[in-house]
Amino acid sequence: EPIKHKVKFNPNNNCEYHGYINRKGRFHGEGTFIDKNNIYTGRWENGKKNGKFKIFDKSTLVFDGNYTNNKKNGKGV
Repeated sequence: EPIKHKVKFNPNNNCEYHGYINRKGRFHGEGTFIDKNNIYTGRWENGKKNGKFKIFDKSTLVFDGNYTNNKKNGKGV
């Protein structure tokens, strides 16, 4: 069962994750990962992008589509 959590990674690079993780500490369920260049928001399974995702480059939407096992699946926007 996923646990709601905010995890902050490497504060020097301003990377952080807001969302659910599993008992192993991997992203799992709905969440948002933010690094210095992009925002990834969608469904994670065991630390991998799986399902509907939106990716933003700063404030511009650059991808809106599906991922399967951490790889883009289909066209997306």
